[in-house]
Amino acid sequence: AVAQRAPQAQLTLRGRDHAVILTHPACLAHDPGPGHPECPDRLAAVLRALAEPCFAGLPRVEAPLATDAQLARAHTPAL
Repeated sequence: AVAQRAPQAQLTLRGRDHAVILTHPACLAHDPGPGHPECPDRLAAVLRALAEPCFAGLPRVEAPLATDAQLARAHTPAL
């Protein structure tokens, strides 16, 4: 199945090179456990780097929260 974007996350971009910062504050609470590369500290470090003036022109979009069905595609119920 092909993943579809939520309407609020859709962007129309024109040109050759594009980047968008797409995240949600809830992502900072996602902790998959010790040793996993996805961790709140890593995301916080990336967001701090993206706050530098050289990235000021990048569009920022708040990602929608995932539904339970979307989360079930990648995570066990325990997570």
